[in-house]
Amino acid sequence: NLRSLDFELGNSARSIQRIKQQSKMWPSSLAMHVAELKNINDPDIDQVHKALGHWKELVLQLPKDMREANLGQDIVHPFISASTMHIPHFIDKYYTSIRHFLAFDESACCALVPDPDEAVLHYRNFVGELGHRAQGIGFGELSPDQIASQHFKHLRPGDKVAITSRIHNSAVKRIKAKLQGAGIETRIIPKQTGVQDFCFLLKAQRSLSGMARSTYAQFAAVLGNSSRADLAILNVPSARNRAYDLGYNWTNPELKRRIFFPVYEAQS
Repeated sequence: NLRSLDFELGNSARSIQRIKQQSKMWPSSLAMHVAELKNINDPDIDQVHKALGHWKELVLQLPKDMREANLGQDIVHPFISASTMHIPHFIDKYYTSIRHFLAFDESACCALVPDPDEAVLHYRNFVGELGHRAQGIGFGELSPDQIASQHFKHLRPGDKVAITSRIHNSAVKRIKAKLQGAGIETRIIPKQTGVQDFCFLLKAQRSLSGMARSTYAQFAAVLGNSSRADLAILNVPSARNRAYDLGYNWTNPELKRRIFFPVYEAQS
């Protein structure tokens, strides 16, 4: 039951303070294990496993005074601080367990749901949040024209698309207009809570589309049951995050069958 967890705790001042404390409070005999915890963020799965091994050693050798200091704390030592939720190697290996552990309470969290024959698009709207610098720092997004003429080129007049977005602005309206111009029945889902929109994505059946850079869309694809999920990658050579940073070759048969990473060239 995850209801009691505080998912904002990792961004709190108290959490940052505990992270700083951790690197200084261990005896020198265990310092090597502490230093290696950073490898939890390494894209190499072997390095991640090594980091978990070092964490295990710290747990087994935890000094008595530190065990006592942990009592009553919601952030206990030792802990691992992950800097990203883009963890495809974990998802690939523990897919079934993740879906079991992160079971979604639909009765408490859902409102609108997509029609069974609707293609669902989550437009993350990075530009709406970060401004025009978004693409240059690795947060580019498909243009309305790319969405209509490239990403959804397989759709035929009369097919249906439902759009959710974090920010409802003119860009979302342009996507709708482009799709309608191609004869696609298109609706924008009115403003819901973030949890309700996430549920909407989870309930997609025909297909789910979003950006690979959006962990919101990624986890909706992983935890949902859409027949197909396309997490688009925008190849921006000058950006900090190149296309090859975000795709992944699944080994899990279910992920390989359902979730894809199509690559598109950035438009100027």
